Amino acid sequence: MLPTRVFLNAPSALHPWVTLDEGKLRMRGVMPWIDDPEGFNAAFRVPDSSRPQCVQCREADPFITNSFINAAKIPGTDEPVVPILDENSPFYVIGGENWDMRTMHIQNNGCLDCYRVGMSTKAMFMENGWDPNKHMPPKDPGSLSKDLAQLMKAWREGPKSVEGGSWIIPPERGNPAKAVGDEYPNKARFNDPAQEKSDARRSNAKVTWPPVQLR
Repeated sequence: MLPTRVFLNAPSALHPWVTLDEGKLRMRGVMPWIDDPEGFNAAFRVPDSSRPQCVQCREADPFITNSFINAAKIPGTDEPVVPILDENSPFYVIGGENWDMRTMHIQNNGCLDCYRVGMSTKAMFMENGWDPNKHMPPKDPGSLSKDLAQLMKAWREGPKSVEGGSWIIPPERGNPAKAVGDEYPNKARFNDPAQEKSDARRSNAKVTWPPVQLR
């Protein structure tokens, strides 16, 4: 059985299985499992074109690991507790066949040492006043300000505007991660800041770009 990612409806749609504590965000209840196919299919949803792509907000592999996590083994075996993902990992996003899976990559950019960055999420935080240089990297805030400026330039002007920049898509279905160009068929507006700004202007939303001073 292949590992898959499924999606919960909003709490208001999870009755009768889950209730939300009054005045709080805590959910209580038991979700149906696959031994109850009718309930399972009612409670879990595959994304469709009427819903935003999940990768619009968060872009990462299904498991985030490090050497400490990878050292944890299932008792009596050499098998890691958390699967180690590579191009041969049997992982697939149900309903994501036509999602825009591109993430920004720049060779030797320190902002990308840990994970692929969801740029639309970063932009949302920065537009609301968050300055990454005051917080990142955790032990030396601001030390990667040049890397951040390079990353933001690639985001605003396209990855070809910086040396070593490209769009990449993650490994899936036995295929390794790879760079993609203008021919990529699943391009979405959320990965195009010019289109995002145009959409905001049409809706009379306030747009600031970039919202913080990049040293």
